[in-house]
Amino acid sequence: MSTSPVFARPVAELALGLTLSLLREIHINHNNFINNNEKYGLTSNENAKLLTNKKIGLIGFGDLGKSLLPLIKPFTNQIFVYDPWISSHKIKKEGVKPTTFKNLLKISDVIYILASVTTKNIGMIGLRELNMVKKGSLIILMSRAALIKFPDLIKKIKKGHLHFATDVFPEEPVPKSNPIRRLKNVILSAHRAGALRETFKDMGEIVYNDMSLIIKNLPPKFCKKAE
Repeated sequence: MSTSPVFARPVAELALGLTLSLLREIHINHNNFINNNEKYGLTSNENAKLLTNKKIGLIGFGDLGKSLLPLIKPFTNQIFVYDPWISSHKIKKEGVKPTTFKNLLKISDVIYILASVTTKNIGMIGLRELNMVKKGSLIILMSRAALIKFPDLIKKIKKGHLHFATDVFPEEPVPKSNPIRRLKNVILSAHRAGALRETFKDMGEIVYNDMSLIIKNLPPKFCKKAE
């Protein structure tokens, strides 16, 4: 059994927060303010954008994708999903649009990477795939760092083609010399999306609840079957 379901909501909430900060440059303007270099009104929003009516792509539609969906639905009805493990029929039932991997990369203004790692999808996003992404788009990585070839990603960010936020890295702790620390257009989070006291308490509760069922010879229903 796996306790992974307890992490979905807190990770989804942080994903939305990172998205809004990238689009509205909240983190940049805060740093400007504390450095006595703040700008006011329109001048502070020259590069800012709304999330409203943007095209959003979800790569992976498991627990995390399903938890993020109700948080982003109020902003747009243009939500596209790529998940080869889930049928198009089930995706459509959630009120979103199934699509191919390549099409998702090409059309999305905001791309969330939410998939688990398998032997087949390691490094699924490299330079070729990043070249398909529209200039100025956002990529939000919330699941596993192994899905992206980070050296290729860093090259694209350096050119100013992408905005990027991540909670995971290929090597943790991240070395002090890692060039990602010096990039613009990024928000870096130290693998903290699901690490809340509330979340760990919920983890204990679902384990306890399933153990209570198991000792009564009943099937568990709170944890997730590990596959």
